[in-house]
Amino acid sequence: MAAIMLKEPADELTAGQVRELLSSLQSDPRNGIAEILERDAIKQRGAFPGASFLVVMKLGYSVIGDATSALVSDVTGTPGSHGFSPEYPEMRATFLIAGTGIAQHRDLGVIDMRQIAPTVAQLLNVRLPAATLAPLPIRQ
Repeated sequence: MAAIMLKEPADELTAGQVRELLSSLQSDPRNGIAEILERDAIKQRGAFPGASFLVVMKLGYSVIGDATSALVSDVTGTPGSHGFSPEYPEMRATFLIAGTGIAQHRDLGVIDMRQIAPTVAQLLNVRLPAATLAPLPIRQ
């Protein structure tokens, strides 16, 4: 995914131009754009506060920050990456935690990765006042 942050989010002229450009890029299937979200949809997903647009890529496509490369190019090897849409089950990661006071063999199901930091903070008796999600139920 790629978040598009406008310098002046209230500038509707610029937002309209960006919307047109993104729509044009999405219309070409070679660009690998699955969907383009705008503010309300981004907020609903709980992602990228302040982003005006969110470009969600199809599986097999990635966004990189190299402005000098071709718009679409093959990537050789298997470089690590992040920023894939959580709607793709293929991109989910495993979360494992063990130790004193942590329940054994507990299946947490699919979790929101934003719960990991509050969970670790709770274990360390550290406060995270800006955390928006509760810690995971990992204790015995």
